Amino acid sequence: MTLIVKFFGLKIAYFFYKRGDIMNLTNAINDLAKTTKHSVLSMVPIYASKKDIRLALRKDHETILGILEDLVRRTENQEEGLLDLAQSLRSVWSQHIKAEEQVLYEACRQYSQDLRAFALEGAHEHLLVDEMISKLLQCEPGPDGKFRAALMVTKDLIEHHLRAEEGSLFVKLKNHFGEVALIKMGEKFVRLKKEAYSSNGAPVSKVAPAS
Repeated sequence: MTLIVKFFGLKIAYFFYKRGDIMNLTNAINDLAKTTKHSVLSMVPIYASKKDIRLALRKDHETILGILEDLVRRTENQEEGLLDLAQSLRSVWSQHIKAEEQVLYEACRQYSQDLRAFALEGAHEHLLVDEMISKLLQCEPGPDGKFRAALMVTKDLIEHHLRAEEGSLFVKLKNHFGEVALIKMGEKFVRLKKEAYSSNGAPVSKVAPAS
């Protein structure tokens, strides 16, 4: 039920953003934050092999959050190169979610009803973030504030998604999958990421993509 509430909370926030209703958008984002006790990344130590998929995911999450923080800082300082950095975010995000859906979400869909629900809703959240990043890239940074508004909504959606993964999914993975399975998933995840990175080229960012 909690996952369903979170999913519809994201849809409601996106609805208010499209309408330009800043007050209700802010309230919706605050309500989303109350659905979990965890910070953006739980940062709970993962005592596992370096090849465990959870460590690979966390490394990606840190990279994505680093780009977002850089975007916010540069936007507040009215620096140049914001669209290039936003394009970097889309590249890193796209490589991450494609590998995640092919490896982790596919395994979750086949394992149990609980994990299947998480994977299906997580994929929908990926689509919402994709839409917002596309809208962000259509905005011209400037005094009208449209770029900043799109950036902050994108940031909130991504942070909520990563919080859910690190706060509950990581625990469920530990409980439902054995060490060998998590290592195999991690190896496949990294391989797919490297293949995508080689095919698409390096994203434009000061923050290096996870490998």
